Amino acid sequence: MHEQGPNRAGPRSRRPHGGSALVVRVATWFTVSGLAACGTDVEVAGGAAADATVSDVGSGKVADGAVGGANSAATQLGDALPAGDSVALAGDSGLGDGGAIATGPVDKFPDGGASDVPADMTPGSDSSGSSAADGTPGSDAVPDPTVAFSKTLAGHWVRRTIGNCIDAEEWLMFAPPQGFQQVIVDRDSCGPQSIKKTLGDMKVLPDHTIEYVWNPKDAFNTRRHTAVVVDPWPLPVPQPNGPGYTPGKRAFNRMAYAWNAAANQYKRADRSDTVMPASGALQVRIVTIQLDFGGPLAPVDVPTPCTMTATLNTSWDGGDGSYATGSETFALPCTRTKDPVTGWQRIAANGYENSQTDDSWTKLFEAKGIWKKHKPAVANALYEEFRPLLWVAPGQPAVLFHDVGHAWYIEILNDPPKTL
Repeated sequence: MHEQGPNRAGPRSRRPHGGSALVVRVATWFTVSGLAACGTDVEVAGGAAADATVSDVGSGKVADGAVGGANSAATQLGDALPAGDSVALAGDSGLGDGGAIATGPVDKFPDGGASDVPADMTPGSDSSGSSAADGTPGSDAVPDPTVAFSKTLAGHWVRRTIGNCIDAEEWLMFAPPQGFQQVIVDRDSCGPQSIKKTLGDMKVLPDHTIEYVWNPKDAFNTRRHTAVVVDPWPLPVPQPNGPGYTPGKRAFNRMAYAWNAAANQYKRADRSDTVMPASGALQVRIVTIQLDFGGPLAPVDVPTPCTMTATLNTSWDGGDGSYATGSETFALPCTRTKDPVTGWQRIAANGYENSQTDDSWTKLFEAKGIWKKHKPAVANALYEEFRPLLWVAPGQPAVLFHDVGHAWYIEILNDPPKTL
């Protein structure tokens, strides 16, 4: 099935000595604009994480031996699929933010994080800062600002992943304030097909943060991240996946930033905890990002200069003694403008307006020596989880987000299928 996303250049890969290659055919979707030719060959070099190199796939990178660190979304889907299946997730951008492609066997998708958890990312704790009920940065906070956000989350949100033999959907079904269910619909074309439903709990926290927990028989999963619901999706939604599917007009984005008046910054956090079924090890991946523009962003109608300072922090704990942390700060001149296609407010660092298709972001990483400076799981997270290109959520001026494929879940109005 052909899916939505921009065209990508072919891969340029570097393999460590003695590594073996896995070639997976992937297709992309869930980006706001652009049409991709389906079936991009992605070469992922094998090798141990300790001496991993990277493969440059279009504007995305995958570290050898650390495929799981390349995309946290892959972990959640990979845990629910049969062991040995190959999964491919493409993080393409239609409006200017590229992402990494994660591929590999299901049992090679560890999620990341660290044991020294920042206080605002400890599961079950409340985060600091506040946003106004009307969503205007800098205005006075009001009691319980989570109510409006909680209401937007109610619904069924679906993300599809396809690759060699893989055709799978992850359903996130939110019923605030506590109801949650994850459903994996696996239409594997090379093996058994299945539908796996897992009940869990959800919690809506301040600063556009959501936490959801589910406990399948073979693993324990917790996800906590900043998010936003975009309403409406500005262009026609991708073709529904299954027969009888009815798409809604909204989309759930997991890569959002909330204005924090106390810090005078936009903040984003993403944490995944996964107990691996084979070893029982708890793997934790944490990413936090602070964006500083010198104050809140007001709407503009004409190109307006700005300065973007992004501070990225990530940590990864493999649960087996492997542990890594890293941080980078980027201070870049930028331009704010109104996108003529969607009407959205756009903030782009100068020279990185097309980083989803050119190699500007890759060259910056190489020039700063980031790939050599950090361990693969950390470097991948730093690369994948940010581009110097952001959008203001329509009708929610206190929230920014990235338009990348692995951030989007499309609203589906019907229930998941009962049989295949």
